[in-house]
Amino acid sequence: MKTRYLPLAILVAALACQGAARADQSAPEPSPDKNVVIVGNDTLKFNITTIQASPGERIHVQLR
Repeated sequence: MKTRYLPLAILVAALACQGAARADQSAPEPSPDKNVVIVGNDTLKFNITTIQASPGERIHVQLR
């Protein structure tokens, strides 16, 4: 049976990516206070023309 060894650079890169992925999972983003869905049609008209928000309010805008 033949044994293969990964080059050290590939191993280090894989471990670095794994550590970065774990760091992202440990700090979830806070959910937005308001969700806004904006729908556009073929003539580039949108169903919403203004968005009302308070200072510091988190908004998630979805374009369709």
